[in-house]
Amino acid sequence: MTRISKPLPGIAAHMLLCSACLGAAAISGGGLSVDTSDREAVRQCYRSVYYASESVEMDWSGTYSIALPKPAGSVSPEWIEATRLRVNFFRAMAGVPAWVEFTDQRNSAAQEAALMVSLSHAALGSSATWNPHAPVEGTWPFYSSAGADAAREGNIGLGPVGPAAITSYIREAGENPRVGHRRWLLHPPHREMGSGDVPGSGAHLPTNVLWVQDENTHAPYPDLRDGFIAWPPSGYVPQNLVYPRWSFAAEGADFSEASVTVTRDGADFPVAVENQPPASQVGAHLVWYPKDISPKTPAFDFLDSAKERAFTVTVSGVAGTAQSEYTYTTKVFDPYVPTEPRYLARVHGEKHLWSKALNTVSVTVPSFADAKRLRELSFRPATWIEDGSSGERFQFDVSGYEPIVADSRASGGTVILLGHPDAARAGQAETASLKSLLMPNPEATLRLRHKVTHATHNQVALIEVSTDPAKQLWETVWSLRGTAATAPDSALMDSFEETKIHLQGYEERTLHLRFRFVLDPVPESTGGDYVPRTDLDGNPAIGWAIDEVSFNHVAEVDVLGTHDARISEYFHYTPEQDGIIALQAGATAFGGFPLEWGLVRFFTVLSGEGHPFVGQSPADSINDGLWYSTPVGYVLAGMWTPARPWVYSELHGFIHINDLDGAYLIFDTGMGSWLYLHPENPQWLFHYGQRVWMYFPMETRAPERRFFLPYVPDAWSGAATENWIHEKDL
Repeated sequence: MTRISKPLPGIAAHMLLCSACLGAAAISGGGLSVDTSDREAVRQCYRSVYYASESVEMDWSGTYSIALPKPAGSVSPEWIEATRLRVNFFRAMAGVPAWVEFTDQRNSAAQEAALMVSLSHAALGSSATWNPHAPVEGTWPFYSSAGADAAREGNIGLGPVGPAAITSYIREAGENPRVGHRRWLLHPPHREMGSGDVPGSGAHLPTNVLWVQDENTHAPYPDLRDGFIAWPPSGYVPQNLVYPRWSFAAEGADFSEASVTVTRDGADFPVAVENQPPASQVGAHLVWYPKDISPKTPAFDFLDSAKERAFTVTVSGVAGTAQSEYTYTTKVFDPYVPTEPRYLARVHGEKHLWSKALNTVSVTVPSFADAKRLRELSFRPATWIEDGSSGERFQFDVSGYEPIVADSRASGGTVILLGHPDAARAGQAETASLKSLLMPNPEATLRLRHKVTHATHNQVALIEVSTDPAKQLWETVWSLRGTAATAPDSALMDSFEETKIHLQGYEERTLHLRFRFVLDPVPESTGGDYVPRTDLDGNPAIGWAIDEVSFNHVAEVDVLGTHDARISEYFHYTPEQDGIIALQAGATAFGGFPLEWGLVRFFTVLSGEGHPFVGQSPADSINDGLWYSTPVGYVLAGMWTPARPWVYSELHGFIHINDLDGAYLIFDTGMGSWLYLHPENPQWLFHYGQRVWMYFPMETRAPERRFFLPYVPDAWSGAATENWIHEKDL
């Protein structure tokens, strides 16, 4: 039992506990898998697992000089693990075993190779004979035999490093018609890899070496989800991970006579085949691309983000495999558009809890979850107005200047200024993030008093929200782009404007909010022209000036405690005083990665012990002999009487057995409603709230929705379907 000592405003402290607590587990072996036929599973895997590899520090300890005895140095263990996780993410999406492990020996060799390649490219890369996969002893700086092995048997990337390099290998832009990097990264038998990175310096490019080939390269294929390897794979795929080069492979396949046809939403989608390898090339991919898009481009531009696209691929004329033709459908979607229903993790239970009882609180989670989460919140109205005079409510991420600057026209005499430094580059941003966790209701609005001074159309002011900022998953709720074509054309916006932003779609969620001023060059821009933040006197005065920020119908939230439980368990909750409390459900999946939090649920705590069964949970005492087993469930020793006929079922929760028509009355904590169990047909239940009969397979934990009957079967009509007991009657 865990006591939470921080009280809710206005009520005493209380307890939130579960019978088991689980920590997040790192993915290892073949533990990571995702069902690509489930849109929400793919969306959450992308948002949780893919983004778990973001925002990790490399912490390189090496040098490009001879100052250290081991100049290749090392990178942080977190960086290595993030890179490995990205490898296994793509393998899981492709339906091949996500069992790749990195070994110390391979990591060390790849680290030496990364420095060798970076240095030799700067010195020798202009030569037509330079080959990064063929290090030359005596010619390459810092040559080592181990590094040479990693370079010969690895993927090599110049530019992106770490997890970004793995994505680049899947992307296969540029002169890569055979998609060799993707081929070996997704090769099903591979089990051991190693990764090394250097960050670059001056003329030396950042470099990644991923040692991919191992002793299993020529081994038979393990079982595959789809029976083949494709990118993009069958099923749902985030549009961010779909690139011009598509590929397909199968064990022993000969594609020399193969052809490819593709339809998009049922209409012909012309493609051009780029690589048709024979069977002698182990693991080689058939490669094609859309005819109207260059395969060298780094991203797809044929997608309409407002609409999901279904691409049906047929590969014909395949030799050397069990079948000569393969057909599959790739569904490209926007992972920032939620699947309905949006809030899969939910808190259930009675609307009223009891202050002197151990209340059972049920949390339902997605089918692909591996654990439940529940957290307790305190809240208060966000009635303040931040006038930019102190900035105490903000956390700033700016480069080398004080973001609070004087402005005589501001309501408090100063503003928060977000600008761009003289050395800014596209993609850099200045940010002011609110420290408070927020919870909007359906009428929630943000009011902003601000002005943007001297901005080109490459400079954009953004207001963004996130349910999980640690993963850098932010969604834009408002934006303003500058209008000047070039810096000399930009005009001064001298007066403040008032803007109201509606926070619809986030009601009863917990959100973080930030203001971000970013450089985002438009395609027709030459050189990414922008206006720096300093004026002619060198003072920071140009950019996005934020004067006042206020909210309406928004609460500030504090998290008082977070607890985890296994899928089969309930949470038990004992408030110590009457009042209003807020609980929020969540889940973990894919081996312990937290998913986004669901809706906030409010409860009214009443004084008293509640219904007679509340507080009689056998969860911690069944094995101690305090509960007797019955055909229906467990009965607390000494507590069974005709007046208190409550039992506890591991399947349903608490059950009330009564004499009315010989039926059982069930309060199913997982479904959050009262049910009748038919006495002669125990697999059929009547759901009072929905007024339908349901078929309940005993081997599952939830009714089969496909068996809902919107009527009462004739055999059960009459007294057994009339005069149902209402919850209030208990």
